[in-house]
Amino acid sequence: PYSWDDVRAMESQLLTAYRELGQTQHIAGNYQDAVNTLNVSLALSPIQPEAKYQRDLAFEAIVDANDMDMIDTEMK
Repeated sequence: PYSWDDVRAMESQLLTAYRELGQTQHIAGNYQDAVNTLNVSLALSPIQPEAKYQRDLAFEAIVDANDMDMIDTEMK
């Protein structure tokens, strides 16, 4: 059987895995996937400043990518 300490440790590992996956998705340019993954992590535990920061960076990358698409469209 598991103790509460075991459960908390597993939860911490899960949150770390989601955060690291979100960061990896961001680095790979999969910004929407990063936002979705980090949202799952934040739904499990809303008090994660690093996950919120990473999600905000991914949102910003989406906005920047959309802005570049608009500039490219206007120049054609």
